[in-house]
Amino acid sequence: MVSSGSLWSFTLLNFLTLCIIVNCSTCCLNYQHCEFHPGHKLDCFSRWKVTGVKEWRCEWQPGIGASKKTYTLITQQGKSCKYNGNITGHYEKIQIFQSKNMNATIVENPESQNCTMAIFNGTPKNLIRCGPPATSSFERHSGMFGVKVTWLMSEKESIQGYTVRYKAAGESLWKMADENSIREARLNSNLSYEVQIKCTNNSKCPQCPWSDPYIIPPELKTQPVLISVKKVENPVAKDSRLVSLTWKTVEVERPDGYTVSIQKASGEEPSESFNTTDSEITLHLSCSAYTVNINAFNNVSASPALNRTIETCDGITNMDAARLNITVHSNTSFTVYWDKYGLLDKYVCYSVEWSQKNQLRAAYLSFFEDKESQRTFHLTEALEPYKRYTLSLHTRPNKETCNLKRINGTESTFGSVYFYFVEGSPISAPTNISYYNVTSSSIVLQWSPIPEEDLRGFLLGYNIYYKEYSNSRDTDTAEKVVSVDADLTRCVIKDLKSGMGYQVEISGFTRAGIGVRSITGSFQTYKVKDSVIIVVFVTALILLIVACPVLKRTKAILWPSIPNPEHSNAIQKIEKSCEIELLDSLQTLKVEEWHTSSLQMIEESAVCVSLPKLFSVLTKEDSGLMEPEKVQEDTVTDIILDQSAHLEMTELPNTQTAFTCGYTTLQMFQQTVTFQCSPTINQ
Repeated sequence: MVSSGSLWSFTLLNFLTLCIIVNCSTCCLNYQHCEFHPGHKLDCFSRWKVTGVKEWRCEWQPGIGASKKTYTLITQQGKSCKYNGNITGHYEKIQIFQSKNMNATIVENPESQNCTMAIFNGTPKNLIRCGPPATSSFERHSGMFGVKVTWLMSEKESIQGYTVRYKAAGESLWKMADENSIREARLNSNLSYEVQIKCTNNSKCPQCPWSDPYIIPPELKTQPVLISVKKVENPVAKDSRLVSLTWKTVEVERPDGYTVSIQKASGEEPSESFNTTDSEITLHLSCSAYTVNINAFNNVSASPALNRTIETCDGITNMDAARLNITVHSNTSFTVYWDKYGLLDKYVCYSVEWSQKNQLRAAYLSFFEDKESQRTFHLTEALEPYKRYTLSLHTRPNKETCNLKRINGTESTFGSVYFYFVEGSPISAPTNISYYNVTSSSIVLQWSPIPEEDLRGFLLGYNIYYKEYSNSRDTDTAEKVVSVDADLTRCVIKDLKSGMGYQVEISGFTRAGIGVRSITGSFQTYKVKDSVIIVVFVTALILLIVACPVLKRTKAILWPSIPNPEHSNAIQKIEKSCEIELLDSLQTLKVEEWHTSSLQMIEESAVCVSLPKLFSVLTKEDSGLMEPEKVQEDTVTDIILDQSAHLEMTELPNTQTAFTCGYTTLQMFQQTVTFQCSPTINQ
């Protein structure tokens, strides 16, 4: 092992020998104090330039001296010595003789006492360097790894192959592969890798350095997820639309961006593509149908594409249909007419699209027109009978070829219409026929419309057929027909017979005729008396609900409750012996025979049957002796004597003691004359 001091002595000796040989004594005297520093990594080589000319240069790395560094490069071949000073970079172009060995010395900060230097020796024929690649691209798909490299044109003839080494992020061991085996390498699609490339060494390329490391991100495997497609209000342009699309990717995959491709669903060129880093775009489109593809990408892979079809505008045929008309001449010819007011002054390039209803791929023709507001088209594909077609007229700003130059924001829709080559009658009938609001003379019918594919023409309306039916086969009544508009799905049938059964059928009709009838349905109207009972019941119920509160209110105002004097302190002072005697007499009458001839009626006399119960209780205002919350009402009990009973009653001494009112006071009772009641029963 050579010590650092011996190495320094040897290097310095070589340097002094070099200076003496080339007669560079001045050089030797100026830099003999500089320390040898292998960290400069001085390297001299030759490589091809793009122009096809070889370029010789020396490269080095800075040392650890002062921040401001200058360099001096000395190259020597034989007796020739070249001196390049005051260099601030880390490389220098040189000129050498390819037949002689060369020596090079780099000195860092030569004017300083702490200068450092490095020495390079080599043979020019072994200093030819090829690569690394001019460009490199990588591709990852389903775990496979692909590499594409390009070399300088001047190096292509010398390079015979290349080698790749790779390792997963965080690993230290490299795996080697050549240009053929790298395609079969299986990589973990969820990991990122570090990759380097160099050419294969040969006589024409004795030096093949490794390229700088390439960082290969994980593979994108999941297509973006569409969140929303919505129409944005466009107050400026009424004949076009703004459509906003928003999407997202899974959280673990972080793409560099997204590629958006858009084309007309008809297939008309061009197919416009652009990249964006946002996950939302707004497109300015006409009312045609479009297909949009969105996929995420990074520098090595692209995710599966998100495919979305943007359909035609809602209510496309309502776009001022009076401005656009069509006349069909045959199954291969039709003429389109449009309102020329102000249109020819602004546009001369148009496009017509037509297709069967709900069919995305349309036929199209673009044309130039600056004089007439009509155009006749001769078709290569014949129109089908009984099929509904949609035709749209679009305007374009380009006046040269009238073809689309780009998709976004270059076309507007003038109008759209439906048309048939040949119309037919409907081949199906309305379904789900039901009825409600049945009365004795009317009913409401409701149904589901005929499917559009079964109409075979423009629906003009519905015919409703109904007639009476009964269990008797001899009864045959005339059928009646009611017609309604095509946009209606219900109808009120009036002037029906009470309690009568009816049969009903419905069909649609076009200009070509009446379609098939629906399945026969039946219903029955209510009978009149049933209706009257229902009306009376409902009316009485309503009156009862409304009248009860009114009657209660009226009674409270006109007939207030009379207090019961039974619980009054004033009425309790009256002797109750009369009442007890009367009750005993009544008890005897229950078991004796009665004779109606012996019944005597006493008129205009106050009969003392049950004096306390002839009066109502005093109110709180009449008697201060009443206890609160104890007011109650009793019904005056009338005692009726049945059969022949002789009830002799003592006439009151004074008629003033018969109280005609339910109210009394203590003072009034104290002034009454004592009377006795002695009932007598004659047998």
